Formats: sequence, C-alpha cells, structure tokens
Amino acid sequence: MTAFLRIFPLFLLLGCEPLFNAWEGSEPADLSQAATIEAAGVAAPTDLKVMSWNLKYGGGRINFWFDYWGDRAIMTGDEADANISAMIGLINEVDPDVLISQEVERNSKRTAYRNMVQLVLDGTKLNYAAYIPVWQARFVATQGIGRVDSGIVVYSKYPITEALRIAQRDRTDQDGLTQAFYLHRGILQAKIDVGDGRVVDVINVHTAAYDNDGANADHLLQIKELVDGLSSNFLVGGDFNAIPPGTVNHEEFDDEEPVPTDTDFQGAPYKLDAMQPFFDSYAAHLPLAEYEIGDEDVQQKWFSHTVAPPLDDQGRSHFWNRTLDYIFTNSSFAGDRGEVLQKPGDGEDFTASGGGIVGDPMELSDHAPVLVKWSLR
Repeated sequence: MTAFLRIFPLFLLLGCEPLFNAWEGSEPADLSQAATIEAAGVAAPTDLKVMSWNLKYGGGRINFWFDYWGDRAIMTGDEADANISAMIGLINEVDPDVLISQEVERNSKRTAYRNMVQLVLDGTKLNYAAYIPVWQARFVATQGIGRVDSGIVVYSKYPITEALRIAQRDRTDQDGLTQAFYLHRGILQAKIDVGDGRVVDVINVHTAAYDNDGANADHLLQIKELVDGLSSNFLVGGDFNAIPPGTVNHEEFDDEEPVPTDTDFQGAPYKLDAMQPFFDSYAAHLPLAEYEIGDEDVQQKWFSHTVAPPLDDQGRSHFWNRTLDYIFTNSSFAGDRGEVLQKPGDGEDFTASGGGIVGDPMELSDHAPVLVKWSLR
C-alpha cells in the first residue's frame, strides 16, 4: 500500500472521534462475555484443548483486492453472516477450551459492521473474551474500506481475570500518513483462572507482515523476552508471519502471482532462523526434529497458510503452502505435538465427535486452525 491514503477527506478532522488510534506501552484489554454462561466441562482441568485460528475477519475465500488480488474490499451482510456462521460451526466441531484468534472484527465496514467477538461468544460454548485492537480507524479511504476495528482475541470457557494490550513497534518503512492509518501491532496477554487456585497465562500474537525494516524480527524478539520473563504456566500462539527452520520451500510460493505493483505486499524474504529461539526454549505444536529432516511432502502436514483459494478463477487448484501459525508452551502438549486442521476428516483426536472435522478450513480462511492439548503443570 504505497499510496495507502492518496485521498483523504479533510472534513473528518472536524469530528470528535479520533481518526485513527495508535498505542504505546501497555493498557487493559477489552473484556466481554457470552449472553449465557455455560459451565466448563471440567471444573479443575489437568489439560486444555487450545485452538489458534486467524479468522480473516470472516472473509472466507472472497477474492479481496489485497489477498488474491481481486476487486473486492467489503462484504454484504449476507456474506458476512454466512462466513462467520461457517467459522463458528467449525469451532463448535472442535469445542476448544481456549481459542486464540487473529483478524477479528468489531463494527468494521468491510465485515458489514458485525461484532465477531460477541458472535463467537454467543455461538459457541466459550464464555469469556479479551480483545485488543490492532487496526482501528474511523475512515480508511483505500478501496472504500471505511471504518475499521480489527484485532486479536483470547476466548475461554474459564474466567479471564485480567488481560493486557502490550504495544509493539510500528513499521518505519512507510510514509507518515500510511503509518498513522496502518496496523499498530500488539501482544494480548490474558490471565485465565482454571480453578483450584491456578491462573495460567495465554498470549496471543499477530506480528508484522510484508515489512522491509525488520519489524517482524523486533516483534518476535519482544514476544520471546516477554514469555521468558513469565514464571506462570503459559501458552503463546498465533500468526507469527514467519516460517519454521529447515523449511524446504521458502520462496516463490504458488499464491504470489500476480501481485499488484502499487502495494507494499512485496516484503522481505522469510528468514529460516526467525523462529529458532522459540523452538530452542519451549515445547511446540510442530515437532521440529521431524520437520527439518523431511522433504516438502513431509512438511506439508504442518502448513497453515495460503492466500489462494482452493480453486482460483483461472482453474488452478491450491492448498496450504507454508507454516505461519504456531503454539508454544513452557509445559508440554499431549503426544508432544499438535495438529493443523487442513481439510475435512482432520482432527480425529481433537473433535468433539471423534470423527474429524466436517467443515473445510480451506473454504473459511487463508489460515488453517492449529490445535493442541495443553498439559497444565
């Protein structure tokens, strides 16, 4: 988005509401709860089923202008309702104790002003939510995006007693106006009371993408320093926008063309060592020792992202082509690993039915859900 805001209506300056929001330091997150609180399945659990999923603001596989380079920027109400309902259906198939999500909208024009935070709470067995905004602007002129309130959420069946938004540095490789109305990344740290006097930390992250100034590397370092300083039982997960060490195919992905020339979506290449410090220190959903010695066919089962739809308008088929989503802990995961829900039938060990999922994640988002059974110490 080189010219993210070439045209800006000055009359908006007359309003009382801020034109955009940016943050420094830390501040309380927004807490909310379901209309009806349901009792958690286990009063004092020894493990939690955790799901991490970038919801792509309920956009499904609509061909948006910045995604697979289509001509759409906003959804109709019917489209938003259908996509969000399908996502909620998949969440209910898994029935997680904790869900950490990115790209969740509240009152954004592009999602027909739906409050996804509350819709997920009221449509699932999840009772509590902590939300922090990442992109919050009264009006974004580019492509008619308009009002935006988009962020990341920790959902939980168990009470969230406290939650913080911890600011991450903004990108510096953009002009000043673009920086102001662009995403302002933050870390969401939520404390969850799982009963029996135990409080655990769940950290949700969504680091910089397409940066050419080292923002992603700085974000990863800040996250690592934060979790290194925790004495509690913690889990950190989300969309790290970085690939695992030892990834065979780390450039020229099949969903990169055609990229518009008037955007900033041609970021620096992925770095193969970016995630190594997390794997060195903590248990991961992905078994790195197996991943690194495998070829692309072996590594593919851990891929969680592609911007391309299952079938594009040129008749080409696509599948997940790289790993950007992770879950780490300072305790352990059942079986020493998790699973990525890539297609119908996956997740036999995680779904409520035991028969794997029915919904197709490739149709619902540009990210696949990552699942773990988190052993509490």
